[in-house]
Amino acid sequence: MGKSKGKNGKKQNNSKKKKANTTAAASVAASEGGLMVDPARVRFQHSKIRPVFSGCGRSVEGTLEQIRDGRLNPSDLPPIQVIVGPPVSEDDDGPWYFSLNNRRLWVLKRCREEGLLPNNQIFVRVRKPKSEQEAQRYCLENCALEAKIIAEKSRGPSNPTNHDNEDGNNSNDKEAEESAVEVPQNIDTKAVENGGSVPEGEEKVDTDDSDDESSSDDDSVGVVSNRFSALF
Repeated sequence: MGKSKGKNGKKQNNSKKKKANTTAAASVAASEGGLMVDPARVRFQHSKIRPVFSGCGRSVEGTLEQIRDGRLNPSDLPPIQVIVGPPVSEDDDGPWYFSLNNRRLWVLKRCREEGLLPNNQIFVRVRKPKSEQEAQRYCLENCALEAKIIAEKSRGPSNPTNHDNEDGNNSNDKEAEESAVEVPQNIDTKAVENGGSVPEGEEKVDTDDSDDESSSDDDSVGVVSNRFSALF
């Protein structure tokens, strides 16, 4: 009798553990899954963004032009990651979303305005805030509904002739060194600009690599034939 009760107790405990694990897994899937949203309900981390995508040098505005021309589809861009805002009143149009990929969001918002999105919606991946502090940072007061592209400072006009520059270095040598950097195919190399700084007193600009952080893990999911995924 004692052994029988012990076995039954273990089975019940195992059943409870499995049920708890299943519930936890479902909760994680729901909180970190994906959904369709109107990009008009998605806000930027910063009110200013850089003109190129990190890592690949693809022009943000050039990408929009390719979508306008039909050379790209909005769905060719990897889904942006968002953090879902707190519940809102019934009079509102649903919760606000806060993007972790600001340059892609800029392109998608322009597509929405120009009628280039089916049903005016995009697929996004939801990520839970990593901490209470992060959750509080993503709010209406801190995140902008619109963002503008800033012009990055140029490193000076290129000199086609074989003359030394002010530092005594040969300009052609510098150009050769820059051309040795590997650039993916189909990239608008004229739009690639590096460096640049923000004057004191200006608002914080999106200069991190957030537009690339989610692409490595998520691009292959549901986008089998997407040859552009690795470029954003």
